[in-house]
Amino acid sequence: MQRTTLDILSLAAYGQNLDALTDPTGDLVKLYNSIMHDLQLPIFLLFPILQRTPVLPMVRDLSKRIDKFHAYLNTI
Repeated sequence: MQRTTLDILSLAAYGQNLDALTDPTGDLVKLYNSIMHDLQLPIFLLFPILQRTPVLPMVRDLSKRIDKFHAYLNTI
């Protein structure tokens, strides 16, 4: 379901198909999935402020991945 959504949104918003359905192992698809997985961790659901606090190494890594995803979207 996430891959379908990713393809539809990328095509509608940016005019580019990320081919998440045909290539689920693509770099951008894996990056998106890792971001979504971490954002759904119970600690972030219970304490959403932690998503913006780069104190924890996990949060710094998540922020870097989000920045990388945003950078890709800005190149489209």
